[in-house]
Amino acid sequence: MALRTRCLSRIARTPIHRTQWHRLPLRCYSSAAQTDPDWFQQLREEMLNRESPPLRDNINEGSEIKLVNTLSSFLPEDWKPLLKSKKPADSLGHHLIYFNPVLPADKLLPDGTDPLQSPGGAFVRRMWAGGSVRVNKTEYFRKNEGWMVGTTGVCVERIKEVRLRGQGDAEKIFVTIERRFAKMSHLIDAMRVAGFDRAAGPQKYFQKQVREVEGWGSALLIEERNLVFMKQRSIAELEAIKAGELAPIKYLDPPGQPDFSHPLTPTPSLLFRFSSLTFNAHAIHLDREYCRTVEGHRNLLVHGPLTLMLMLKLIAAHLRSLPGPPTFTQSIEYRNLAPLCCDEELRLCLKEKMGLRTEDGGIYDVWIEGPSGGMAVKAVVRTSVVPEQEPLKPPDLPQSGTDKAEGKDVDLKRRHGLIRKIPVDPSRDREPPRARVVEFRPVEADDSNPVA
Repeated sequence: MALRTRCLSRIARTPIHRTQWHRLPLRCYSSAAQTDPDWFQQLREEMLNRESPPLRDNINEGSEIKLVNTLSSFLPEDWKPLLKSKKPADSLGHHLIYFNPVLPADKLLPDGTDPLQSPGGAFVRRMWAGGSVRVNKTEYFRKNEGWMVGTTGVCVERIKEVRLRGQGDAEKIFVTIERRFAKMSHLIDAMRVAGFDRAAGPQKYFQKQVREVEGWGSALLIEERNLVFMKQRSIAELEAIKAGELAPIKYLDPPGQPDFSHPLTPTPSLLFRFSSLTFNAHAIHLDREYCRTVEGHRNLLVHGPLTLMLMLKLIAAHLRSLPGPPTFTQSIEYRNLAPLCCDEELRLCLKEKMGLRTEDGGIYDVWIEGPSGGMAVKAVVRTSVVPEQEPLKPPDLPQSGTDKAEGKDVDLKRRHGLIRKIPVDPSRDREPPRARVVEFRPVEADDSNPVA
């Protein structure tokens, strides 16, 4: 059911820290099909121009511990990440529990979802069809600057594409959402270098950058989500559901025997706790009666983001077991083919694509099997070696006492434009003038973080 995503090799990867925005063209959206009805073309135009406010969050140890403990009973002991290490490779996918919209309850739709990406009207049922996650490995793994616990981040979201499929009661609207994640300190740096108005702030800068700049920009991570919106079930379908006539789930054949696998059975408590961590009130994960009588499913459904998280944990555990330099997941593209139900065993599976391994990494088929052994989720994962850290250059500033106190971090901060020289008034009775180090630090969020 998922939309196709762009080939990863065609995506620009050049940094834009010194790019002048006014020299770049605006993003162009693909046009709707000429056969699409007028009402959909108008709806599509409106949705593509929606602007969601930037989401700011703190990557904090409390939320990380909650996630680890939520998953720990369902995964092998050696899959647990080492929280104290703050390794980005261990936390890939953890962005799912941060940067989630927090709307008042009366703003939610009847099924508990938010209206931010909904087409509205008759399309009242939502399912997670698939998506992708890509890592900017150069910045994501940069020592003391990449994705890590104890930092503040910003997420900017936009509707990237809207498509209509089917006719009549079978019409479906597919919505592709792009989410970009950056560190606040990186945005402050890029904003200063680009000469952007400081009064507007780094979050507005990131929004403008996402709209006008191709490639990674300041992003450490880019995620795409493919959602499908469907019409309410017909009266005949609802009557059949009430009579217990539930449509059988159709699974696909898996791509072969896995090299590495792990079975688990999701429980209502797992679904509830993951819903809480992701601030997700969708009734298909929480209300069994709603699932049966409205959606026509035999039990609660496992979250699309949860299946993504589990696949990322599977591949991370396998990569940690391999000899050689540390390797991580650079990208994953996945499709949800059939629903997975609560209290029914599923199996996480992984198989390397033979003949495609390079010195930098490999390609894997990753999938999740349902209770009958058929494939419910399929994914392709590309791995890469964790990049070596570039040695820090000696600082250019005079070796004053302040410089020595800062040590090797001085050069790192200068590279990001976070140091300036402030002259000291020589007329005052003080030690000889010297360069003082001033750091621009992101404001820490208070304890009201809804995710924590």
